Amino acid sequence: MIHVQPDARLVEALVATQFPQWSALSVTALASVGTDHALFRLGDTMLVRLPMSQSAAGQIEKEHYWLPILAPHVTSPLISIPAPLAVGEAETSFPWRWGIYGWIEGESLCSTRIADAKQLAEDLAQFVVAMRSAPYDGTPIPPDSMMRGEPLWLRDTQTRNSIRALSNEIDMPKSEHIWEQALSAAPWTRSPCWVHGDLLPGNLLLRNGRLCAVIDFGGARVGDPAVDVMAAWIIFDRKVRPSFRDSVDVDDATWQRARGWALSWSVIALAFYRDSLSPLSAIARRTIRAVLSEPGD
Repeated sequence: MIHVQPDARLVEALVATQFPQWSALSVTALASVGTDHALFRLGDTMLVRLPMSQSAAGQIEKEHYWLPILAPHVTSPLISIPAPLAVGEAETSFPWRWGIYGWIEGESLCSTRIADAKQLAEDLAQFVVAMRSAPYDGTPIPPDSMMRGEPLWLRDTQTRNSIRALSNEIDMPKSEHIWEQALSAAPWTRSPCWVHGDLLPGNLLLRNGRLCAVIDFGGARVGDPAVDVMAAWIIFDRKVRPSFRDSVDVDDATWQRARGWALSWSVIALAFYRDSLSPLSAIARRTIRAVLSEPGD
């Protein structure tokens, strides 16, 4: 697989060639927990996003098509989503299309302390419900390699293999039991609904202690809303989780599938990243602890 690590000099050249009206603006590389895109601030009011691998390459076009359609339904005076401004074309120096977005002022949840976790739970639930309620016109959405929004059984082999790979680090019997419970939960039988698909700390921005934006819609699609509800274990502890559940308003089966999603995502991520310095390994470990320590098992 081709993997590219863009730098500020490349971005300056791409902008100068394709968007000369912005060529005088400064380009600053930004730290990111994500593994799909490199991020750069362009001037004071824009963000440049470049895919780093072929698997992420289609996300730019997807976002630039769907974000303007979703925006009227999921934004609020409190919570915004990225606003696409332009799509850059591939060149000999960079093999994929890339995007320019409006800058959103805020701090990643990865780098700031949660002042009021209950309020954050209510704010994030508001966004999840808005996504779930947004209309979908049936326009085809490209397949998702992570199977977000799809039935859990499609991730069964990879999830079980990851649990076994982590047997020296996690409670394997309990993990397998929780996974089997999730697989046996009643499936989503209503119409597929919009999901963000990647509600990780790095994709949530806070301003003055409140959720102000949800970013990175590369995994957005329609399907089972349980994939977004897994934020209950990724983001919140057991004291706050009930507030999120009450606000997100899902039935027992969806909650059970969401817990399975949280387990599946975290064991797969940890099995892949545990020998690296990726912040995702710490997030995955924390999520596994949250899932396995849930009362009632």
